[in-house]
Amino acid sequence: MTILTDLALRRPAVTLLLAVALLLGGGAAALQLNQELTPDLSFPFITVVTLQPGADAVDVAEGVTKPVESALASVAGLRSVQSTSTDGLSIVATQFDFGHDMRAAEQDIARLVANVRLPQGATAPQVSRIDLNQALPIVQLSLSGPAGLEEADRVARQELLPKLKAIDGVQSAEVTGGLARRIDVVLDPSRMRQAGIGVQQVTGALLASNVSIPAGSLPGPDGLISVRVIGQLTAVEQIGDLVVGARGAAPATPAPGGPGVPGAPSPAAGTAQLVRLRDVASARVVSVPSGGISRTNGEPGIAIAVFKSQGANTVSVADGVREVIEASRGSLGDRLRISTILDGSVPVRESITGLSREGSIGAVAAVLVVWAFLMSVRSALVVGVSIPLSVLAALLLLWGQGFTLNILTLGGLTIAVGRVVDDSIVVLENIFRHVREGDDLEHSVRAGTREVSTAILGSTLTTIAVFLPLTFTGGVVGVLFRPFALTVTYALLASLVVAAAVVPVIARAFVARQLGRGGSAEGRGPLQRAYGRALSWSLRHRLAALGGAALLFAASLALVPLIPTSFIPESSQKQFFVAVAPATGAPTPERALELAQAAERIIAELPSVRLHTTTIAGGGSNLFSVGSALQGQGTGGATIIVVLEPSADLAAVTQLARERLRDVPGATTRVQSMGGGGFSSQLQLSLRGEDADKVREAGERALAEIQRIPGVQ
Repeated sequence: MTILTDLALRRPAVTLLLAVALLLGGGAAALQLNQELTPDLSFPFITVVTLQPGADAVDVAEGVTKPVESALASVAGLRSVQSTSTDGLSIVATQFDFGHDMRAAEQDIARLVANVRLPQGATAPQVSRIDLNQALPIVQLSLSGPAGLEEADRVARQELLPKLKAIDGVQSAEVTGGLARRIDVVLDPSRMRQAGIGVQQVTGALLASNVSIPAGSLPGPDGLISVRVIGQLTAVEQIGDLVVGARGAAPATPAPGGPGVPGAPSPAAGTAQLVRLRDVASARVVSVPSGGISRTNGEPGIAIAVFKSQGANTVSVADGVREVIEASRGSLGDRLRISTILDGSVPVRESITGLSREGSIGAVAAVLVVWAFLMSVRSALVVGVSIPLSVLAALLLLWGQGFTLNILTLGGLTIAVGRVVDDSIVVLENIFRHVREGDDLEHSVRAGTREVSTAILGSTLTTIAVFLPLTFTGGVVGVLFRPFALTVTYALLASLVVAAAVVPVIARAFVARQLGRGGSAEGRGPLQRAYGRALSWSLRHRLAALGGAALLFAASLALVPLIPTSFIPESSQKQFFVAVAPATGAPTPERALELAQAAERIIAELPSVRLHTTTIAGGGSNLFSVGSALQGQGTGGATIIVVLEPSADLAAVTQLARERLRDVPGATTRVQSMGGGGFSSQLQLSLRGEDADKVREAGERALAEIQRIPGVQ
């Protein structure tokens, strides 16, 4: 410490230039830090998602889920396996310990599930890691209006989606709802019997007429040219003209050009009376829901979810989405309305703005306190230099290590602000004392810093010893609080260097001479004199002073139970969501829509509701379907997001919604506020057993008992 002080005093210009460089570098780093609500949480989870269209939950569990689970039993480092089987969808979630090599685990799982024998019609398993910051949409939009669902779907897919995907930091954008054109072929059983045509023949004819197969090669000027025979149906009339068989002919055999396509009629059938598809069936184009169902304020609409990529800035991505929305509103006019349902940047902005404001107030208050005690503006400014230097140095180091600006790093800086001035105050006060005693300027600066160097070093290292061990904590606690602990540590170490090097240089240049003209110690300020009297009284009445301190300590402990606790405080966004699912059985899309509409009517009558949007996942492997299944809703449950007016009482409206939605016949509903970055005070219980009926019965009994507990919503 003494060597550092001597070196700084010998090269004051270099010291000040380095301080200015640190201010500039820290400021630039602060602007480049990604802004998030929490640190990046890459949970050690890997999911295996497999589709089996048309299969019910039991068939999926027996034919898909169990074989996948058996294959995963040999994966190294596997901690637990949890599976969810619903109609047409199997999700197997594997959990590992924090710190496990997830890339290697993902490769092992992909290799093992690739060899699993699955039922006919099941798709290849999709293996992917779960990242909390990527698994949840950063922005969710709703598109609806008088132009109709088909036009909204076209605008969403052809105009908005390409623009959203082009935003820097966007990983993907998904559309839920809308309409897709589908050709339905409706067979007439009586006409098929008269013509002697079976279902297999019709299916084979359709497959054989819509293929692309290699047909050899032809010599060209630069070598051989590959040739393919393409047969593609482009109109409904072409489907009706397909030959599916012949009356009075021998049973049709597979066409030579279509190996493996059963039921395609052979050329030999042409000698008899040909039977075309329109003779035994009808074909028509219909519009069907695509990728699930989305509704806004009770009207059909389109939901667009935007997901950010790993390492992208939440605020920047949300700003980019907002620019696309504003640019599109002009071209849409009154035909379609774009509403923002979720905006993940709002809680981030609120948290960062609030913590920055509180930290700035604390920094200003610290400088004012120093001024009040030393009664010198220059002295207060000297001490105040340590705050921006220490904070910006910490931000520079955080940026270099790839951390983000979130509520934990900002919380660490806020805590450090009140501590970083301590070392500078001690150094400055000791220099102040030497000058008051009549020592010359140079000796006052050097001796004043040297005498307290050991004290400030010990004090700083003691405080660091409280926070630094958090960096070695494992699990999710370590991931969350490591940036917090490092932020405090960096700021305190920077304050130590500032007190030992920068403060002496500035004190010699701007403060010490003025203090030297102040004479002896009689010029104390009113706060100093008041403190001196209080100190004298405490020393004369030691028992009373210690007793009062003990009483205050006990009183503060008594207040702890009265302070509400939560992992992460709820955001001020006035939103909550409602999960709706049938009380029994797996929901069909029609049944899920019926229940959702009943819930929508109740929600529309709640006070202060600005808008509500409903999403019914389409049963695919998209994030909406996977998320719904993991929440226990299956792939057909409905999720309703309710947005309230800014002046609404969120707790009161949420409780009212919870009470009224219990009256939805044949449905189970769950109402929860959307705050705290996805964290909540929920407790989840899992019941396991070999007999599904017994597990269901035990679950119903457990649910009845839990609902009797006071405070359970």
